[in-house]
Amino acid sequence: MKAYMVDAFTTNRFEGNRAGVVLEADQLSAKERQQLAYEIGASETAFVSHSKNADFNVEFYTPKSQIDFCGHATIATFYMMAELGKLNIDSGICNITQETKAGILPVAIEKKNGRTFVTMTQRAPEFRSPQVSTKEVAHALNIQEVDLHQTLPLGLSNTGNWHLMVPVQSKHTLDGISYDAERLSKILTNCGAATAHVFFADSPKLFYARNFCPTIGIPEDPATGAAAGAFGAYLTHNGYLSEKLNEFEIVQGEAMGKKSSIFVRIRMHEGEIDLVQVAGTAAIHLP
Repeated sequence: MKAYMVDAFTTNRFEGNRAGVVLEADQLSAKERQQLAYEIGASETAFVSHSKNADFNVEFYTPKSQIDFCGHATIATFYMMAELGKLNIDSGICNITQETKAGILPVAIEKKNGRTFVTMTQRAPEFRSPQVSTKEVAHALNIQEVDLHQTLPLGLSNTGNWHLMVPVQSKHTLDGISYDAERLSKILTNCGAATAHVFFADSPKLFYARNFCPTIGIPEDPATGAAAGAFGAYLTHNGYLSEKLNEFEIVQGEAMGKKSSIFVRIRMHEGEIDLVQVAGTAAIHLP
């Protein structure tokens, strides 16, 4: 068993979102994995083991509990494996599958301009309308109701985990959020959502986001790959993105001094979303 620390969705150490990666984890019990995730202390730690149904089995743990899927830890895991020579990317793109609690998901690893990039395909999206008012959400975020976007709605979107999508009118509002943890935790619990993904749309090609997840012990996440895919699906579902193939960047983590760049691809076919992909690179934090 070997453990690593990797900063995902960045080219710089100490930026992006740090993930633990534990390879050859077959002999670890669920209790031991949870204890290790707590000791490692990253927002999520990925445990890689053998799978009968895919190329690898990957399980994700926060310091408090296991979750179905984690985007940034997926990027970190396969970036690390490629850097260690455990994946053959010399011939171009290495396509593999990972078995997760969210299903069997494809992952592509390739070299671009001398760097390793990982693209993960997420599962088909699901949507729900949250049973919460804009007034309640604004109150929990300590902003005014008028600060919320006037046409894009609140929404629940899932491509691996449920996320509450919260659009705001300006980057100034986004940067200034200091939320009420008790109120926001209650909203997320009632919605069945893992996180609140608060965002500002600079253009259809560039978005700024902050992601809050107090219910799973993470006050703020600097890069949330699982939410990024769900976010792209939400934008398409609500008509903000309308092309057959939409590609854009999310900048996250600036308020934490841990700037991250997340690249999203959403493809439409006959009026339905048939592909959700999230991509990024990484930097080794600790061997």
